[in-house]
Amino acid sequence: MEHSEIVDKRLQAVSGLARALSSAPNLREALRQGLAELTILGYPYIVVGKLEGNRIRLLDFTRGRLQNLVQIFLDRFIQTSVSLDVEENPLVQAVLHNRVVVSTDLEAILKGVSPTLPLFMSKAVWEVGGIKAGVFVPVTYRGKVVGSLSVFITGTEITPEEEALLKTVADQFGLVLGPAMETEQGVGASEQMRFLGILSELVMNARTEDELLSGVISQLKSACGADGLGIAVFDKEYDLLKYVGDIPKEIIEKTARWFNSNPALSRAVFETRSLMIYDESSMNLLPEDLQEAISGYAKTIVQVPAPVNGARSAMIILAWKESQELPGVWQDTFSVVANTVSAGLLRLYQAEGENAKAG
Repeated sequence: MEHSEIVDKRLQAVSGLARALSSAPNLREALRQGLAELTILGYPYIVVGKLEGNRIRLLDFTRGRLQNLVQIFLDRFIQTSVSLDVEENPLVQAVLHNRVVVSTDLEAILKGVSPTLPLFMSKAVWEVGGIKAGVFVPVTYRGKVVGSLSVFITGTEITPEEEALLKTVADQFGLVLGPAMETEQGVGASEQMRFLGILSELVMNARTEDELLSGVISQLKSACGADGLGIAVFDKEYDLLKYVGDIPKEIIEKTARWFNSNPALSRAVFETRSLMIYDESSMNLLPEDLQEAISGYAKTIVQVPAPVNGARSAMIILAWKESQELPGVWQDTFSVVANTVSAGLLRLYQAEGENAKAG
C-alpha cells in the first residue's frame, strides 16, 4: 500500500471515530461504533479499557471477520480486568507511567489478568491473527489516566507516525471515558467530540495547504473562543515557511527565531508534542523580544506543536487578551487537533511530491 493511502486511511479513521463518539447515545454504543471505525486501520485487534480503582477493566474490542476461536476468546477477554499491582504487565506500565509501551512478551501481557486466561488459547489467538506484539497506550482526560488502548500488531515495533496516530485515538476515547467517570461533564465532552468530527472532515477533504490551515483556524476559533489564532509551518531548521492567521506576524516571526536559535529545545518540544501555556506568571520564560511583541496584545498564549515529517513542522498558536485558565478538556482537544493537522498536512505534502514526480 502506498504511504499516501495509509495516511488517507488514518485520516478516515480519526474522522470516523470522532463522528461515532459524538453521536452515540451512551458509552457502550460509543465504544462499539468508535471501534468499528478503526477497523480500516488494519490492526488485528484493538481493545479499550477503563480505569476502575486499582484495576483496568477491559470494555470492548474491534470486531471484524473473526474465526470462532478468536471471537470466543475475545468475548471472554472482555470480561476480565488487569491488576495495577502487577508491574511486569506492559499495559500496567503504560497506565502507571503514562507512556506508550510495546511488548512481544505474551506471558507478561497476561500477568495480573483476572479471571486467568489459558496461555495455549492466547497463543492460538496470536497465531490466527498473525500477531507479534501489543502496543499499550494510556487514555487520558484532563491530564489524568482514565483508561487504556491496547493495539495488537503484526510487527514488533511501530513508527513515530503510528505512535502519534494511536495517541490521537486514545485522546479521543479519553473525551468519552473521562466524562463517563464524571457524569456532570458529559455535555461539554460531547461538544468537544462534535467539534473534532467537523474538524476531521474538513482536514480530510482539504485540497490545498491554505484551505486546510484557514479551515482549521475558522473552526477552532469559533469553538474555543480565542481572541487570536494562527498556524505557522516551519522547515527542519525552524525557519518560518508559511503563516496563516490573525495573530500579529511579528509574534510568529520572533517565535520562529526563538525556535531557530534553540534547536535542542525545539526538537524536544516537537518530538514530545508538548503543549505550552504562557500567562502572566510564566511569560518571563520567553525571550525578551518575544515578550515585548506579546505585551499589550495578549495575556495568555498557547502553543500546540504539530510535527509533520522530517522536513516540516507546524504549530498552532492561540491567544487570549485576558488571563485564561484553560480547561483540561480543551488541552486534550488541542492535542487531538494538532495530530489531525499533522496528518492532513502530511497527506497534502505527499500528494505534492507524487504530482511533482509524475510531472
